[in-house]
Amino acid sequence: ITYAGRKRYLLPPETASWRELFYMLIVTLIVGLMLSGAISSQSGPFFFQQEVYLDQLTSMDLILDNCNVRFLPTRNFGFPTNAIAALKLRFAFPVDPQIELLADTCSPAVTFELQNNKDPA
Repeated sequence: ITYAGRKRYLLPPETASWRELFYMLIVTLIVGLMLSGAISSQSGPFFFQQEVYLDQLTSMDLILDNCNVRFLPTRNFGFPTNAIAALKLRFAFPVDPQIELLADTCSPAVTFELQNNKDPA
């Protein structure tokens, strides 16, 4: 098996460095995953337009059009955000006058509604 593999260039020669082969396989795997789109970050014309701090709430309702929602721990952010005990929400959506965020944060039952009045076409 070893001879046939080396003859067909499937295995490295006997003098090859196995460590370098392992690194090349890992790099090839990572590059392949990135090119296939399996490891990608969503990007687009979205900008953080509003930030809301919620120190006490009993429930939260999110009425959204179409988006990705991620909840991140504050330890991932730098100072002073990682020292805040309150919940911090950041909303990113396209800058358009027909898209607006309506927020009711005065009561313990918080409501956020993203209204998208754009034509879907």
